[in-house]
Amino acid sequence: MDESTPGGWWVSTTSGGFLTGTPTAGETTYLRLRATYTDTLTYSSSSIYKITVTNTAPTLSVAVADQTAVVGSAFSFGFTSSVFTDSDSGDSLTFSSTQGSGIVLPDWLIFDAENKLYSGTPTSVTTYTIKVTATDLGGRSASDNFQLVVTNNDPISVSGVISDQNLVVGEEFEYNIPSGAFTDADSHTITYLSSTQTDLSALPSWIDFKSNSGIFSGTPTASGTISVRITATDGYGGTNPTIDMNFVVNSRPTTTGYTDLLKTTGDVISVVTPFTDADGDTLTYSAVMSNGSSTITPFSLSSAGLLEATFTSTGMLTIIVTATDPSSNSVSSTQTVVVNAPPVVDQTKLTDLYSIGDQYFSYLTLPTGTFVDTDTLTYSLDGTSTNTAGFTFDPEGPKIYGATTNSTSAALVIIATDTEGQTASANLNITVGNSFSIVANTTIPNQTIKSNMNFSIAFSDIVFYEASGTPFQMIFGNNTSGGSMPSWWSYNSITRVASGKAPIVNSDDVSTIQVTGGTSTNTTTFTLTVSANNNPAVTSNCLSDMTVYQEIAFKVQFEST
Repeated sequence: MDESTPGGWWVSTTSGGFLTGTPTAGETTYLRLRATYTDTLTYSSSSIYKITVTNTAPTLSVAVADQTAVVGSAFSFGFTSSVFTDSDSGDSLTFSSTQGSGIVLPDWLIFDAENKLYSGTPTSVTTYTIKVTATDLGGRSASDNFQLVVTNNDPISVSGVISDQNLVVGEEFEYNIPSGAFTDADSHTITYLSSTQTDLSALPSWIDFKSNSGIFSGTPTASGTISVRITATDGYGGTNPTIDMNFVVNSRPTTTGYTDLLKTTGDVISVVTPFTDADGDTLTYSAVMSNGSSTITPFSLSSAGLLEATFTSTGMLTIIVTATDPSSNSVSSTQTVVVNAPPVVDQTKLTDLYSIGDQYFSYLTLPTGTFVDTDTLTYSLDGTSTNTAGFTFDPEGPKIYGATTNSTSAALVIIATDTEGQTASANLNITVGNSFSIVANTTIPNQTIKSNMNFSIAFSDIVFYEASGTPFQMIFGNNTSGGSMPSWWSYNSITRVASGKAPIVNSDDVSTIQVTGGTSTNTTTFTLTVSANNNPAVTSNCLSDMTVYQEIAFKVQFEST
């Protein structure tokens, strides 16, 4: 081989006739090779060969991220070998760095090429364009620029105070630190270090704090005051200021609630407060009517929560009372009062009655006006009534009937109840006996009622009366038919009025009615005539159709039958 070895990287050998080596750079070179053959004679020959070595340039694989530094604060940044790559096997890269314009890096910034690391402490605010270059063994290279922004790090300032936050036991809360609580002159994003209590102990487990957003949340489990210290940071070092605040946890007042009341005009109420506070706080009270009006007449509400009223008119009143603790936690309850006028009773409508023992007794209905109420009334027999055996009380009407079974007088207490449940009572005394001194005082005039017409006959109070002067009940029977009165005859023994609707008769129907006062020995009679002259007319002969002519007089004569 020629004595001048190209590139210095060739290695020659005569063993086997091979030439070997590793290229160190891309180049084109020519080699003159001389081969010598030796036997008994020595021969030699030579040839020229062209050898070309290729080299691929490095490439940028991942751009270097822009960086931020702070005046007066140590800065350090490194990148990995993966930022640049070289496809040539066995090739290696070296690194260098300048500013983007090609001038050297600022004095404060040092580049460690071997470790690919920038470091230093900035001295002024500015923005640099930094260029980093990777070069392979063949001298080919690739580069990338990134921005290095140097800013001031003015300290975060506290701009205000955070007022105490009132929380309620058992009720979830969320509180966001106000954006103006801390300010940063450099307009850096403010985040928060993990919050603690002011004594630097950990927050209760029920408080969750998001440091990146400054949000507290959770559900308090007990009353008390949690003093919290909030520490702010801009991420660039320096002083991190703090603000202290309190979470004041309080139990909301509770109430057992008011009970709906039914009252009447003139009634007075005094209802103690149904509100309590588990923390022992003093409660303040306020009230509005259900329509929102703050005028609560006829109610009054004391500072101790005592609700009082005097009712002068009927109607339904609804008042909403609210109890509030010093932390502004409140609870409300509604008091409803229905003011209703109870039934009014006129006891004079009920006269005492007399009945013979073992004899049918009928007191059909209460006289009109016994009970008066604008509401619909229902009736019952009070449990204080005495000696009611043999009597039946029918609340429809109401009606009282039956057969007395002994000579013991009965004292009935009739209760009228309105739709609101308010009541009035009337007393009805029934004297039962077998030896009354009954006087037939007067006769009963004969009566005529018209066929198919409603009738009403009032009888004198003193047809029969007891020796003391008290009227005695009358029992009617039909002597003509030998039985009881017909179904269309109804008699009220209190009002002494017989009423009904007479049947249709074709001719006058005359009956003798026997009236008994207590016993069969005290009787009188009168005649009851159902008159047929009220029957509707009957058509016996129909008229024939007729024809008449316009503007011509005509005459029709009807037969009397």
